[in-house]
Amino acid sequence: MNQALLRTLLMSVLILPAAQAQAAPTPLTLPPVQVTSAPAGLNTVPTAPLVFQVARTVRVQPARLETRLGTGMSTANLTFTVMTDVTAQVTVSSDSPHLILPGGGTLRLLAYTAQGVTGVALAPHRGTLTFRNSRGETVATAPYEIAPARTLNQGLRLNLSPSGGNASLSYAVSGVPQSTLDPRWNVNLGVGLDTRTGNLSTSVSVGVNW
Repeated sequence: MNQALLRTLLMSVLILPAAQAQAAPTPLTLPPVQVTSAPAGLNTVPTAPLVFQVARTVRVQPARLETRLGTGMSTANLTFTVMTDVTAQVTVSSDSPHLILPGGGTLRLLAYTAQGVTGVALAPHRGTLTFRNSRGETVATAPYEIAPARTLNQGLRLNLSPSGGNASLSYAVSGVPQSTLDPRWNVNLGVGLDTRTGNLSTSVSVGVNW
């Protein structure tokens, strides 16, 4: 074989891998992707507007609306529920200025759905709640009472023992502390009777804790 031709083939074998390594890689081109969002409101479920009717009756629960001021408190919450047979707007008012009702007393009630109402009592008192429909007609009334804070705890106990011929009556009273720093006191009075002899016995005990 001609030496010049052999030299040319050898040079081609050596140069070809280097040329391939130095060649720039061909970039990968992806087709553009277009992302679109669904029109606003497409997935929402349309709801019909509420249609208010005229309430003829109102159910107020519980049957007795009562609460008491807490110890050391000047206000109390009066909570009750209201329900109508139809979807309606009802207003509730008190004949006493000492009870504040939320939202001016305006209630929007769904049919057969009890709605809780909480009024704020500013002082101990008694009053009456009046419920009126959208025509201003009175559909229900409910008396209520806000009792003052308790200051005393009292108890009375009677014991009879016919076989032993004894009977006793005891009365206990204790103060309700108005503060965690106040002392706690209690008084117990007792009277006993021996039914066989008619003899009476009495007892008195006083206790103070602090």
